[in-house]
Amino acid sequence: MVLAELIEQKVDDILEDWSEFARRLGVAPEKLSDQQRRNSAREILLHIAHDMRTGQSADEQIAKSKGEGLEHAPEIVDVAKTHADDRLAHGFTLEELVSEYRALRATVIRHWQAQPYRVNEETIDQIVRFNEAIDQALTESIAKYSASAKSPARPFQWHSGT
Repeated sequence: MVLAELIEQKVDDILEDWSEFARRLGVAPEKLSDQQRRNSAREILLHIAHDMRTGQSADEQIAKSKGEGLEHAPEIVDVAKTHADDRLAHGFTLEELVSEYRALRATVIRHWQAQPYRVNEETIDQIVRFNEAIDQALTESIAKYSASAKSPARPFQWHSGT
């Protein structure tokens, strides 16, 4: 099964497992309802699936891995920034924001591993594309969160969690 297809077809199952996983990691369970948490993650996943279905040359892939050529996936940039603003508004720490992405990546990969498929060049390309898209969304979220948190109205504070 193509990874983008799995994401689209099993998005509700992925989000259920992800929400549970995020709760176990201690990612701000008191700050958002499960439904609020899932809504944002759903958008991220569906935009990532769409991006993975979009053709990409070897040069575009190299540029993307360097943080260049982001104009080819503006939906991911937009949803990641919105996600960061939402999490900041709900009192998430930067660590909690990053943990959400870590949990989202792990949950999708676990669901994909449960599917019957052969490892070949195509499956490796799919996992690379997925990881690139998650990393792009994560980078955009961190940048937006940091910029918003540093604004004069809201000074930035790093929370070490200890």
